[in-house]
Amino acid sequence: MQDHAGAQQCLDNLAKAGFRWDTYTYNAQLSALGRAGRLDEAWALYQRMRDDVVAPDYVTYHILIREHGTPTRSDSFNNGLGRADSGASKAMFPTVR
Repeated sequence: MQDHAGAQQCLDNLAKAGFRWDTYTYNAQLSALGRAGRLDEAWALYQRMRDDVVAPDYVTYHILIREHGTPTRSDSFNNGLGRADSGASKAMFPTVR
């Protein structure tokens, strides 16, 4: 996504109009922020997702791991993963019983 600010504004306008963000919307934004190197904003958005009671799924955690789990970003990843709740394992392994 080249114009993250424009996309963010569009999503904010939809929210003001009463549309509620879902997991797919959050995942798209998390991915865009991560790919743009805006990792602190990605973690803040993940927290907003949790605060809005939108359940992360395995894609959410894949995005977080992909964008934060590189050797140069491991401290950021480890600190942020500590913020993930215990439901993370259920979302990351949805078919394992």
